[in-house]
Amino acid sequence: MRKIVINQRFGGFGLSPEGEAEFCRRSGDVEMPWDISRDDPNLVQMVEQDLARYAGSGARLAVVEISDDVLWHVEEYDGNEWVAENHRTWRG
Repeated sequence: MRKIVINQRFGGFGLSPEGEAEFCRRSGDVEMPWDISRDDPNLVQMVEQDLARYAGSGARLAVVEISDDVLWHVEEYDGNEWVAENHRTWRG
């Protein structure tokens, strides 16, 4: 199973300043990446270990589990997110 972090509240995904510092410490990054992968093992572990400590102001983070064979992406409406399965689309 693959674990993915999403935000379940309008307003958007974010980590607290302490969460950003901890993510950088765990990942070895000098600064917080703007395009953090939601299935990053460090991020998932942080949210599972201490959600209240690492969630940003106004964020309500959660871990969603999906099958390893699913091609996925995070969709959102006004910052409230869900995991969606990839599919093909065409526009004329």
